[in-house]
Amino acid sequence: MQLEIPFNFNPRPYQKEIFTADKDGIRNILLVRSRRAGKDKTLLNLMVKDVVMAKMNAYYVFPELTQ
Repeated sequence: MQLEIPFNFNPRPYQKEIFTADKDGIRNILLVRSRRAGKDKTLLNLMVKDVVMAKMNAYYVFPELTQ
């Protein structure tokens, strides 16, 4: 069985730029997007991909306790 990372995530066209930049080796990304643009979901999926590839621990802190 093959697992595709990110799992069940189809990025929007403007979100694909972030995955392309990560693939190209860019280490620092400044992401300025409007509300409801999928920033948390995009970066969480990017982090999951990097954690699986490098086999490391990582923490993702959401801005509110209820999230």
